[in-house]
Amino acid sequence: MSHSRHCTHLTGRHLSVAALHVAAGPNVRRVAAVIVAFLAFLTLCMEVGAAVDPNGSTAEAQAGSTIVLNTYGIWRFHCTLGPPVLVSGETVELKHVWLNYKTPGPPQDWMDPDFDDGFWDRGPAPLAVKSALVSKLCLRGKFTVTDPSAVKGLSLAVAYRGGLVVYVNGKELRREHIAPGQTLAEGPAAAERDLTGLAIPADLLRKGMNVIGLEIVRAPYPAQTEDNVYEGNSCEILRARLTSAGTSGIVPNAARPQRFQVWNADATAEDVNVDFGDQAEPLRPVTITGARNGSFTGKVVVGSAQAIDGLQVTPAELRGPAGGAIPASNVRIRYGVLWGVHNLVNAGNRRFPCPYPTRMANRLGALAERPLDRFDVLVPERDRWTNVIAEDAKDVELVKGAVVPIWITVKVPAAVPAGTYVGSVRIQAHGEDPVQVPIELRVADWTLPDTEDFRTWVDLIQCPDTLSLEYEIPLWSEEHFEMIARSFKLIGETGCRTVYVPLIAHTNLGNEESYVRWIKKGDGYTYDFSVMDRYLDIATEKMGKPKLVIFVVWEVYMVPPADTSEEQKRSYRVILQAGVFGEHEITAVSDACDESHRPQITEPARRITICLRPATHARLRLSMKRYRFQPSYDQPV
Repeated sequence: MSHSRHCTHLTGRHLSVAALHVAAGPNVRRVAAVIVAFLAFLTLCMEVGAAVDPNGSTAEAQAGSTIVLNTYGIWRFHCTLGPPVLVSGETVELKHVWLNYKTPGPPQDWMDPDFDDGFWDRGPAPLAVKSALVSKLCLRGKFTVTDPSAVKGLSLAVAYRGGLVVYVNGKELRREHIAPGQTLAEGPAAAERDLTGLAIPADLLRKGMNVIGLEIVRAPYPAQTEDNVYEGNSCEILRARLTSAGTSGIVPNAARPQRFQVWNADATAEDVNVDFGDQAEPLRPVTITGARNGSFTGKVVVGSAQAIDGLQVTPAELRGPAGGAIPASNVRIRYGVLWGVHNLVNAGNRRFPCPYPTRMANRLGALAERPLDRFDVLVPERDRWTNVIAEDAKDVELVKGAVVPIWITVKVPAAVPAGTYVGSVRIQAHGEDPVQVPIELRVADWTLPDTEDFRTWVDLIQCPDTLSLEYEIPLWSEEHFEMIARSFKLIGETGCRTVYVPLIAHTNLGNEESYVRWIKKGDGYTYDFSVMDRYLDIATEKMGKPKLVIFVVWEVYMVPPADTSEEQKRSYRVILQAGVFGEHEITAVSDACDESHRPQITEPARRITICLRPATHARLRLSMKRYRFQPSYDQPV
């Protein structure tokens, strides 16, 4: 069955329209007949297919079917981007030129079961891009079949915006709202559509890994908008659920398994404790691409439903062409550990459901040189915001886990031959069988210069106060200077050769103290340079000889008070925007510098303007409602 629901938008909120209206009246029998007929219709839906309720859960799931895949399992996906298209066929020309570029589409065989999607994005389907710029979205969901003939009642339901093509192991099974050969789906752009109760024939299944392919194609917008903001996406995955009548012949793959897992991950992807490995996906080699005389990184992730004890990762030598080899000592292993909390919010708007089945997640945002004795199962932090959890996220119980990203960094020698080098790392933990992870290093036929000879300008600020606060160590203690040395060593690897030295306290760099001690003596000062001298010596030793030393000798708080001359009474406009993309609403302003210049909020505002005289400042208290507006690229002028 295919349904189309049109959502009415009013100030960014969806208005629900009831499917059945029963008005009070004298004819009770007629009302009763309508109700009986409606109940009969519901019963029929439960018998023949998956009827979608307003919350997105299906009669299939409610009836006790086994969920094989759902929205919040692990998918691989590819987004193709391009400017919006109108019903007329015209492509919108956006104000910012870079938004008009079109990105390459997926390979033609992307839906085949043996297609290598290892370089595609991975994670729950809601992580896919949500934007008016998405022209096509391709998703691959995997599950394992042990006996195709034993699988019963395999059925797919998908909610989406745009047009939909469903593939099973590379063969097209169903097409909705998009004709063959067309690049645009039927409109309107923001219509929410449902495909439910699509039976998966047993003859399309195979023993081993099977792939459901979902191709979603954009629908056109009715007209161009003045502000280049298009409310409602034209190409989006909303929900997906694959169910079967029991577990005979099939392995559910919608939640974290109880066993120890190792899975591939993109080095640029953020790591959170609610991630888990796709049971149907094989462990691929960690592919690292680089050049001679540089350091390059790949990543795998280890996870378990129980705490992980005694984790050890041991690299082996990498062997390449013409007898070339990179010793194991050039392979650096680091372990992702808890640091920070990730607010799981889509598209900068908390009205949208979270991309994981939880309101908050622990971010594994720091790297440890040595593994912890025990990596505990992490419980997500308390929800600090009113994030929404989608109803279909509750289909499968959230299995908490211990998750450890393993970062593998190879220092490529300057003299090795170009080509592909292969090796492995061995991952082992107490009570678990060792896992051998293949490593494939592709070395380009080019040699990087030494970091001090980089021509690309890199500017990083080493902040001693940050180290003191983060690691709770006294400023300028021996332990503090050791941490500063480690910090400069890491900074030096980027090619940075800049050092900032504040000569006054409380600058914008966040320093509590000056690096030079000003000692009052009579009418003047003497100076203690010992801290600065040692700081610069460490920078030179660990980072490399500085090319630029910046002494900070002024800050805005040193501006003298404005005089009262007429010239100085003129005011300047200062525009304040709530959020990088103006996504928050400012509802009130207090404590402005001047009552006469205090802005009055008379309607929903994403930005305000205040007036300041030269060499003055104001402390403002803003009352805001968070994430009330669609994010906009328009900047205040």
